[in-house]
Amino acid sequence: MARGRDAAERPFLPAGEVSAAFDCLRIALAVFDRSDRLIYANEHFRYLYRSFDAVAELIGMTFEEIMRLIVANGEIAGETAATDPAAWVAERLQEHRSHPFHAFDQRLSDGRYLQIKERPTRDGGSVLVWIDVTDMMRQRIRLEDAMRSASEGFALWNQADRLVGCTERFARLFGDEEQKLRPGVVYARMIRAAVESGRLVPPGDPAAWVADRLASRRLTMSRTEIHARDGRWFQLAECRTRDGGMASVLSDITVLKESELELRRRGKSLERTVHELEMVQVKTEEQAAMLAAMAEELDGARRDAERANAYKTAFLRSITHELRTPLNAIIGFSEFLQSEALGKLGSPKYAEYVEIIRASGMHLLSLINQLLDLSRIEAGRLELKRDIHDLGDILRYCVAMVRESAARGGLKLAIHIPEEPVAVDVDLLATRQVVLNLLSNAIKFTEPGGTVALHTAIDGAMVKVAVADTGVGIADEDLPRLMQPFTQAGDVMTRRAQGSGLGLAIARALTELHGGRIALESRLGVGTTVSATLPLAPDPVEQAVA
Repeated sequence: MARGRDAAERPFLPAGEVSAAFDCLRIALAVFDRSDRLIYANEHFRYLYRSFDAVAELIGMTFEEIMRLIVANGEIAGETAATDPAAWVAERLQEHRSHPFHAFDQRLSDGRYLQIKERPTRDGGSVLVWIDVTDMMRQRIRLEDAMRSASEGFALWNQADRLVGCTERFARLFGDEEQKLRPGVVYARMIRAAVESGRLVPPGDPAAWVADRLASRRLTMSRTEIHARDGRWFQLAECRTRDGGMASVLSDITVLKESELELRRRGKSLERTVHELEMVQVKTEEQAAMLAAMAEELDGARRDAERANAYKTAFLRSITHELRTPLNAIIGFSEFLQSEALGKLGSPKYAEYVEIIRASGMHLLSLINQLLDLSRIEAGRLELKRDIHDLGDILRYCVAMVRESAARGGLKLAIHIPEEPVAVDVDLLATRQVVLNLLSNAIKFTEPGGTVALHTAIDGAMVKVAVADTGVGIADEDLPRLMQPFTQAGDVMTRRAQGSGLGLAIARALTELHGGRIALESRLGVGTTVSATLPLAPDPVEQAVA
C-alpha cells in the first residue's frame, strides 16, 4: 500500500536502526516536511535546547512554533531575544525560509554556542543540523583576548593569505577609517592599498617593493623594515604556521632607527647600535615564533604574551647594565681631562671637545638610568617605601633643583607652595622624581621669556600637583600617546628640545603606584598643564613625626 503512494507525499521516517544511530550522534538533527512541520528529531536536539522534556512532544509542530517555544523559555541570548521575542522569531523565520547554504552561529543564554546548517530536501522540506561549537568559540575568544593584550602589533593569516584577525596597532598602520582591516581581506590587497594611499613610504620603486614583499611570503620566515607616513619606523617579522598560515609581528623601532641615522650624520661608529638592532631583530624573530605557536596552542596564548614582555624587560635591564661600565669610564676620564691634572691640554678646542664628550656621556647615563627605572616598574620589582612627608618640603626641594636650568633658559618660575604643612603618604624619592620630571619637561619645551608655574589643590583624599607652562603646546593627535614610553610630540627631526620620551611615562607609572593618576591638557602654541594626584596622609605631619 505504501509503495503505491506518490513519493512526494511520503514523509521520511528512518528505520529503527538508523534512528538509533542518529540518537548516538553528538550533533542535533531535525527533519521538517513541505509544510515546515517537524517529522523527526534525534535525542541530541533535546539536549541542546534543554527546555524540552521529550522529542516526541515536538513531532508535528511547525518550525515557527518550535522557535517561539525556544525563545519564550529564555534559551536564546542577545538583546533582541530578551526584549522583542517576536522580532527575533520573524528574523529567524526569514533566514530559515531563504534556505541558507552557509553555516551561522547562535549563542544560547547558558553561554553555549551552536553552529546551524540547513539544507532543503527534494520534496520541499528541510534538514537542519545543530553542532555545539562552544569550545571552539571560547578558544577563539581567548585568542582574540591574547592578541589585544600583546604589546606588539600582531596579525594571523590563513592558508589562502586572508586575514583571520589582528590587533588594533596592526590595523592602524595598514588600514584607515574608509578602508578598515576586517577578517577576510587578502594580504596582497592590503599591502598595495597601504602603499597607494601613502600610509607606507617604501624605499625606491613602490611596485618593486610590493612585489618583493609578496615574494617573501613564500618563505618560512621573513623580516623587513617599514617606514610610515608619520615618520615612524617598524619592523615586520613574519613566520609560517604549521597549518600553512602566516603570523605577522609588528615592532616599533623608531627610536633605534633615529639613533642610527643620528650617529651616521655625526660620523660616529655604528657598531654598538647595529649590535642593538641585531638583538632586537633576534628578539622579534623569537616573538614571531612564539606568537605563531600561540595561534596553534590557544590555551597558552596569554601566558606566551606575558613571557615575551618579560623577555623585553630582561633585555632592557641587561643591555643598560652593560652600557653603564664604559659610560662611567668615558665620564670619569673626560672630567679628569677637564681638571688638567697632568698638565694643560693645549688648544682651547680640546677643552671644548672634552666638555661635549662629558655632556654626551652624562646624557646617555641619564637615559640608561631611566631605562633601568622603567624596566623595574614594568617587571613589578619597584617597591614603594611610603611614609608621611610634608608636600611643601618635597616641592621646595624640586624647585631648587631646576631653578638654575630655568634661569639658563630665560624662564620665569611662578611657584605657589602651601604655607601650612600638607601631609602626604608617599615614597619620598619616587615623589621627587615625579615632580622633577614634570618641571624638567615644562622647562625643556618652553621658549625663553616664558613662564613655568607650579600650584597645588586638595581634591578629596588626594592632593593635585599641577605644572603649567607657556611653551609650544601639544597637538590633539599627539595627546593620547604622549605618556607612552619613548614617545614625544611633534616631528622628531624639527623638535627644538630633544629627549628620550621616558620622563612622562615614568612619572605616570610612579603616580599610579601611589594610587593616583596623571592628567594632561594642552593647546598648540598656548601651553601645557600636567597634573599628578597623590594620596593625603590620615594624620598631620607633626603627629606622624611625634
